[in-house]
Parts: sequence; C-alpha cells; structure tokens
Amino acid sequence: MLNQDIDFLIDLMCKIREKETNQRLWEQWLTLYPNMDEKSFVPFEKFKKQALEEKPKEVKKSDDAIIQDAESILRVKKPKKK
Repeated sequence: MLNQDIDFLIDLMCKIREKETNQRLWEQWLTLYPNMDEKSFVPFEKFKKQALEEKPKEVKKSDDAIIQDAESILRVKKPKKK
C-alpha cells in the first residue's frame, strides 16, 4: 500500500513538473511570437521540442584559464589608490 502511495506521488510530481515546464515554454514562445513573420514562424510544438532536446553547452576551461579570469576580475574590482 505504501509503495502505491509513493508511486502515485512520484507520478503526480512528474506531471506537475511537466505542466510547469510547458507553461514556462508557452510564455517564452509568446514573447517571441510578435516578432515572427511567415519565414521565421515556429509552431509552439516545434519550439517546445527543440527547447527540451537542447542541452546547455559546457565550456571546458583549464584551471589556469579560470584563475586568470578571476585575477582579471579582481584587478578591475580593486579600488584605485589616491
């Protein structure tokens, strides 16, 4: 009985997440819609499919490159001596 309740809750949470994602994508698509014309029009379902398939691109940086970036930020943030 407890396993059925847990399974039900997991299914319910998945459906809620799916609905929230769908709503967020719909709102995003609506912001793009006014700027679409006949050539650039993308149906919502196609937009949704593309958005869900895309994975964020990982930027691979070496430790040295990250340290250099941090040092350059610190140099800019450092108060100037009077």
